[in-house]
Amino acid sequence: MTVSLSQTHCTYVKFSKHNAKKLDGHKVDVQYNCFEVGISDYVYVSMRTVPYFCSVQLEKYYHVEDCYNEDIEENIFSCLVGKLDYIVNEEAKTIAIQVSDKVEGFDYNVRLCLKHFSCKDIGAHKLIKVQNSSRSVTLPYSEILPCLCIEGWLAIPDSRRTRLCPFKNDIDLLWDNIKYNPVTQTMAWQSSCPIHANVSLCWMIGHNDNCADLTNSLHL
Repeated sequence: MTVSLSQTHCTYVKFSKHNAKKLDGHKVDVQYNCFEVGISDYVYVSMRTVPYFCSVQLEKYYHVEDCYNEDIEENIFSCLVGKLDYIVNEEAKTIAIQVSDKVEGFDYNVRLCLKHFSCKDIGAHKLIKVQNSSRSVTLPYSEILPCLCIEGWLAIPDSRRTRLCPFKNDIDLLWDNIKYNPVTQTMAWQSSCPIHANVSLCWMIGHNDNCADLTNSLHL
């Protein structure tokens, strides 16, 4: 039985008395080839004798590999996502993206997005047509952020997506969003990426790294 689809298939295997004597004390393999399962499906297999002796039943669960398995990803069409390579040009504020040849024969979507709960579109999107022999595009960005990601997927319905976030470890980049207003003498910090942080003002003492927190300036 496949658990997710609740489909049940049964087969009956009969051993003649003559063969049963030969098989006594030996293991028997039974292969049933008419059972289709989906990717990442769960299969429950049970076996018992007919008549049902001594309430003995053998049973086992099996989890079918998903698209993260290398063999399945490369050989099952619905798992194809392609591989992305990129080069960042910080001076021009562009990212050159190239798609692997595994997805040749299909149009391919590439976009930049900001990773929140999902990946938020920022308008940088291009479709790589089949006729594009280089399988590459260049997308502009406004600023480098830890949550700035590259997404790619086949231009077919319900296609899986692959995502790269080249700057995910560059947390210090978030401090570039600090703004000071000399008129109101206030500082504001707004993160373009989802992050849990405690923010407070402090007074630098001397030329060392000691900074004394200012009273009532902590924001969670």
